[in-house]
Amino acid sequence: GAEAVPFWGVWDWVSAPALVAGDQAFAVTLQGVAGFSMWDEWRLIVKRNGVCETLGTGHAVLPDMLFGRGTNVTIPDQALAPDEYLICYNLGFGWFTVTRSLLVDGGAWLELSPVVPVHLSAFAMTIHGVHLTAGDKYGIIKSEAGCDSLGAGGDSVAALLTGGPDWYEVAVASVTLEADDYNVCYNLNGGGWRIVEQNMTVNGPNDWRYSPADPANNVMLRSIVLGHNLSVADMYEFAPAGPEGCTNVTGWDVFPWMLASDNGGAYN
Repeated sequence: GAEAVPFWGVWDWVSAPALVAGDQAFAVTLQGVAGFSMWDEWRLIVKRNGVCETLGTGHAVLPDMLFGRGTNVTIPDQALAPDEYLICYNLGFGWFTVTRSLLVDGGAWLELSPVVPVHLSAFAMTIHGVHLTAGDKYGIIKSEAGCDSLGAGGDSVAALLTGGPDWYEVAVASVTLEADDYNVCYNLNGGGWRIVEQNMTVNGPNDWRYSPADPANNVMLRSIVLGHNLSVADMYEFAPAGPEGCTNVTGWDVFPWMLASDNGGAYN
């Protein structure tokens, strides 16, 4: 037989606009049979982060949100990050989940392997998102620049896109970056850049300072290595400059020391 319609509470909802993109203003109208009042509460929560039934307090239903003699409630002026959301409602006797999820389109969250990228070591990156398309782009930029600095740049996701019909993945097999903080950005079908992951840190050294500024033979050199999340477990060494770089170094040092150069030359 036909699905029963509850006598009391919410039985469906509609959004305006019908398709919602990340950070786009929209409204949700909850449709019921009877019983909505300004003593009710509502919340929108990310589905993967919790359930409605365990919520504490929520947002009040204001008088101007009620329509149709208590059969409709309109939640106005929402703007959410891309993800899948539960619509939660409390009629005064406990929280419950309103029928289907609310999907907000765009790149939602980032998965890294390994979880902590390291300076100039390749890592894999997967962007998970809602209703992604082959016309989208992704980009990585240093945090101080911001995603909008990518402009018309970025890389196409067309050859990397899998999944559907709601959730998709953009799997980038190999990324190599210097140690620094980065924003991972996503552009949904030309609609503009937004941040998927802010301040993604790539660990390791990325610069150094030394004095005197013009080292000479047999003169003590004081050096400071700069980087992200350096630790006492790290090691360092100076090696004569050349095409091998640091790949053939065998005598790594653990503790800080002052270098006395016996021979002139450049060092890695």
